[in-house]
Amino acid sequence: MAVHGDQVGDRDTVISGEGHRSSWLFDRWHASLTSTAEKLLTRAQEANTVRADLTVAEVLTLVNAVAAAQTDVDQARRLLDLLGHGLNGPAATG
Repeated sequence: MAVHGDQVGDRDTVISGEGHRSSWLFDRWHASLTSTAEKLLTRAQEANTVRADLTVAEVLTLVNAVAAAQTDVDQARRLLDLLGHGLNGPAATG
């Protein structure tokens, strides 16, 4: 998914995945997001609350997929809950 420059104020810049030009603002944002996510993931792994083999790229990809798939906030929360608690086991009550 590409975010076009006119959405961030620069009509000549296209911000997207690998192989495309990006703005310095996007690069800074991406580095900050990745760094923060890495710190949080490391803390969670050290606390044994998430899998030790999980990578920050995997976490961000899963979260991005949920965000891209849903515009309904409640459905997005449900999908994140399913990711966090897995697909096996009984359905939550309430």
